[in-house]
Amino acid sequence: MKKGRFLDLAILILVSLIISACGSGGDHTGEGNPSTTVNGQLQASYINGVKVCVNDSSLGTANENCDTTKNQGNFVLENAVGKDLVVLIDTIPIGIISADQVTTTTIITPAAMSGGDPVKAQRLTAFFHQAGSTTDNQTYDMSAIKATDIDPAALAGYLNGTIDTVMIGSITVNSAHNPIVFVHGLAGGASDWNTMKQNFIDAGWPSNQLFAISLSNPDSGDVGINIIHAGEIRDYINNTVLPQTGASRVDIIAFSMGGLASMYYVHALNGATDGKVADVVCLDADVQGSTTWSWLIPDLDQSTPVVTAVRTYDQTPGGVLPDPAGTPHVAGNMTYTFYWQTNSICALDGGVSQQWVDVSHLDFLTNADVFNGIKTAVQQNEN
Repeated sequence: MKKGRFLDLAILILVSLIISACGSGGDHTGEGNPSTTVNGQLQASYINGVKVCVNDSSLGTANENCDTTKNQGNFVLENAVGKDLVVLIDTIPIGIISADQVTTTTIITPAAMSGGDPVKAQRLTAFFHQAGSTTDNQTYDMSAIKATDIDPAALAGYLNGTIDTVMIGSITVNSAHNPIVFVHGLAGGASDWNTMKQNFIDAGWPSNQLFAISLSNPDSGDVGINIIHAGEIRDYINNTVLPQTGASRVDIIAFSMGGLASMYYVHALNGATDGKVADVVCLDADVQGSTTWSWLIPDLDQSTPVVTAVRTYDQTPGGVLPDPAGTPHVAGNMTYTFYWQTNSICALDGGVSQQWVDVSHLDFLTNADVFNGIKTAVQQNEN
C-alpha cells in the first residue's frame, strides 16, 4: 500500500472513532447538557400521561420541546433549566411553572402550578384524582383524556373557583362537596346505603364522591370490635377516599353501631385532630353504648374501652358547638349531628340532636325527610 493511501485510511479510521465516541447516530434522549436538562416529576400522588413543555414560541409546532410524564410522573426536558414550563392535558394548558422554579430536578406540584392559589391547587389535585385512571391510588394516568373531552372555558372556571363541577368526557369532577364515607351497622354492609347514595346523586353529588365501607367483621358485637372497625375507617379514609378524590376532608354518615366505631375514630384515632373530618352524622347510633342491648352485643356495654372513650371528657372534639360535658372542650370547625328514634343516649353533648319518633330504626337509611336533614348537615363544612 502506498504511503499516501495508508495515511488517508488512518485519518478516516480516526475520524470514525471520534464520531462513534460522540454518540453520532444514536438516541440522544436525556443526553443533553446536564446543566440545562430537567429530570423532573409531576406529583399529586404520581401523575402520568400529562404533557410538560418549555413554554416558548416552538410550542404547538413540530419543534416543540416537550415530554409526557411516565413511570411515576417522571419527565425529561433538555435545554429547559431556567425557562417557563407549561403543563397540558393533550393540548389544553392547565398550569404554568415560572422559570425561577425550574431547576435540574424540578418537582411540579398543584401548588407550584397554581401560582400559590390554594383553591386552584386543591382543585388541580381533585382534577387529577377524579379524572385520571388508577389501580393503586398512588399513580394516576391522564393519557386517555383528549382535548375533545374538555371544555377549556369550563375547566378554567372550575380551576379558578367560579364553578364547582366540570365534565371531563363522561366523568364529573367536583370540588363543591366533601366526599362522603358511609359506615354500616351490625350485620350490615355497603349495600345498605344504596338508596341514600342514589338520593345524593339525584341531589347533585357525583357518584365518585360517595364511598360505602365494608367493615371486616360486621356480624360481631364482641368487646373491642368497634376499635378494630374504627381503625378500618381511618385506613379507608387515608388510603382510599382522600387519595382517590384529592379532597382534604370527608363527611361521615354512620348508622347504628357504625356510629360508635366512627366516633371512636374521631376521638381516639386522630379523626378530629388531623383535620380530615368535616361533618359527622350518626343515625340512631349507639354512640354512648346501650344498657338495653349490651347483653347481646357486649361491646355496647358502657364499661367497655370504646364506649368509655367516647363518653368521657370531650364528647364532640373539634366541634363548633360548646360541649357542656367537655373537660375541657377543644373547639374546632367540625359539626356533629345525631338523629335518633327513642333514646337520647344516641346523641352526644356538643352536637345537634333531633328525635324522629315516626321513623323506625332501619328506615333512617331510606326516609326522605331524614335524608333532607342529612343533606343539610353535610353541607355545613364544604371544601
